[in-house]
Amino acid sequence: MKEYAELNKVSDAPALDGEKSNVTELIDKKLKVLAWKQINDRFSAVEGAMVTIIQCEHDGKKKVFFTRSKVLLEQLKKLNNDLPFAATVTKPEGKKYLTFK
Repeated sequence: MKEYAELNKVSDAPALDGEKSNVTELIDKKLKVLAWKQINDRFSAVEGAMVTIIQCEHDGKKKVFFTRSKVLLEQLKKLNNDLPFAATVTKPEGKKYLTFK
């Protein structure tokens, strides 16, 4: 049997470091979106559910937050080749979703 060190396996997904933040703390604040990835949501009761981790910079500090927002995910997929980019996470009045502005 091979040892783990012999396998030389490295994850393709970047490690997203930064202070863990709640997305509500970052709403309506100017952010520099640095990176993102999707992972399995281990806290969801729904099998196969995914959560998006977003790494950003605010006031010179790296932060990461988790979201299930489909709107943010679709925007990130479209803008993936344009990272990093500046944006503001907003929650339109009377709506339940989050979006970049």
